Amino acid sequence: MNQIEKEILKILYINQNIKIDRGYLETNLLLDKRNIEDTCKNMEKKKLISKINNEYFINEKGKSKLIIVMIGGVFDIIHPGHIITLKSAKNL
Repeated sequence: MNQIEKEILKILYINQNIKIDRGYLETNLLLDKRNIEDTCKNMEKKKLISKINNEYFINEKGKSKLIIVMIGGVFDIIHPGHIITLKSAKNL
C-alpha cells in the first residue's frame, strides 16, 4: 500500500460517520483530482474502500490495514516530553 492510499484510509477512518467526496480528499491531500480518482479506483479494486452515490467509505478490510495508536495526556503547555511521547506513538 502506498502513502497516498494510507492517507486516504486515515482520512476516511477519522471521518467514518461523515460522507467524504473527492473534493474533500483533493483539498486535504493537496493532490490533483485525477490522481485521487485513480488511487480511489485502485483502492476499490483492492476492496479497501467502497463508493456509494459518488462518495467514499472505508470498509472493514480497509480498517484492518490501519494501525491505530492512542495516547493520553494533558498537552496544554507542550514540552519536549510530550514531543517524545507523540513521536514514540507515531513510530508504533
